[in-house]
Amino acid sequence: MKDRHAQSHPLVARLLEIYRTAGARSLVTRITLAAIVAAEAACAFIYWATDLQFRTVTGEFIGYALPLLLALGIAGVMAAVLVSALEVVVDSERELADLARTDELTGLSNRHALGETALREVARARRFGSPLSVLVLDVDRFKSINDRLGHLAGDALLRHLATLCRRRMRRHDVAVRLGGDEFSLVLSGTETLGAATLGLRLIEDVRASSVSWRGRRIQYAISVGVAGFDAGDDDLDGVLARADACLYEVKRTGGGGLAVWDDGPSLL
Repeated sequence: MKDRHAQSHPLVARLLEIYRTAGARSLVTRITLAAIVAAEAACAFIYWATDLQFRTVTGEFIGYALPLLLALGIAGVMAAVLVSALEVVVDSERELADLARTDELTGLSNRHALGETALREVARARRFGSPLSVLVLDVDRFKSINDRLGHLAGDALLRHLATLCRRRMRRHDVAVRLGGDEFSLVLSGTETLGAATLGLRLIEDVRASSVSWRGRRIQYAISVGVAGFDAGDDDLDGVLARADACLYEVKRTGGGGLAVWDDGPSLL
């Protein structure tokens, strides 16, 4: 009888084999497989228990109603528990994925997330022919601020700048900390003129505000470079390079301003 019931549920052995070799897969995959294995094992057990227990002393078979209700009850409890476990795991994996795409200091997207954003926005710009612009900006004389006041003061300044960027962004814009004191804003559906207008407003926001640090106010300035996506661009790398060239043209002339790419950096 044991062999007959094992043959009735060959999927159990196969799923157990898959589960044992699923170490490289996500935790969600392994828990899902475990749920299937557990459900299949429960069915096998109920089948075995039914065959042994639900007959009268004379050998007359009672029927499938009671075993079926028992199976449904057990399956319902198992499903509720497993679904709850899966929801916790999925939420945890989503949080980990968000952390992997987020800059810890500022809460903005990081360079890794920029790659995902670039693929999405370039595909949209090509498909619909919509404009796409990029701002690259950094803090003027940031190293001097760090050297004079310390890195914690520099961190506070970067968080302040990130907050100002968020206030100027639309819901679908993406702000990225590229590294150090360098930031980028990816503006979908925006021409370079609109991006330059946003950049100038951001420059004024920085000039009109200051960072509170241990009882003193830190004033600072930023430089901004702007470039737009062209039909000949395969990705955002070229756009970022042109915006970066504009940024360094501003730096070369003293900082605190903005330049837009127009067959070369053009100061505004």
